[in-house]
Amino acid sequence: ILDDLAFLPVRALRAAVAGRAPEDALALGAAWGRRVASLGGPVTDTARINLTVAFPAASVTQRERILFDAYASLGRGIAELALLQGPHRQRLLDAVRLEGEAHLAAAESASPTGGVLVVTAHYGTWDLYAAALAQRGHALSVVHRGFANPRLDAMMTRVRLEGGGDLEEIRMGRGAAAALLSALRRGRKCIVLLDQNARAAEG
Repeated sequence: ILDDLAFLPVRALRAAVAGRAPEDALALGAAWGRRVASLGGPVTDTARINLTVAFPAASVTQRERILFDAYASLGRGIAELALLQGPHRQRLLDAVRLEGEAHLAAAESASPTGGVLVVTAHYGTWDLYAAALAQRGHALSVVHRGFANPRLDAMMTRVRLEGGGDLEEIRMGRGAAAALLSALRRGRKCIVLLDQNARAAEG
């Protein structure tokens, strides 16, 4: 029941924006995020504490602006994920501008197998960037833990695997290191999100 309640806001936003034009969906997602920030709760309380620690010289108004902007970004990210499963997927992907592909091509050329290790973090909707890369012909393997909420985890798996392009998941845990090495040997671009809190048992 708790898992269902936690997933309800995400499901509601996805249903509201999935069929909309991308610009309208993103605006609605941002408004939803700001509304969530205004309602407050344990997560926003923790965020405010962290912002106070990170920006002690900033005013309360400045820190609140950062908080609301962060939640607006989160709302836009959820809207983008919904659009990836909707009728405007291609329009959304066509709007993604990829910078630095030459670096990726150089790394691929320097690799004996063509495999490349791509190290990044949770910047924006990184799943959108991965989808855009896969659409452009890159074979991607994404290393990730997954979500504690099984419904959210299933949704994200569908976003990654059902949208076209060559994209596979490598789950953190037993066997992940071997799967990563195998993917590199097969010439895949392996995306590792290094800001994940990888426990010892997860590799």
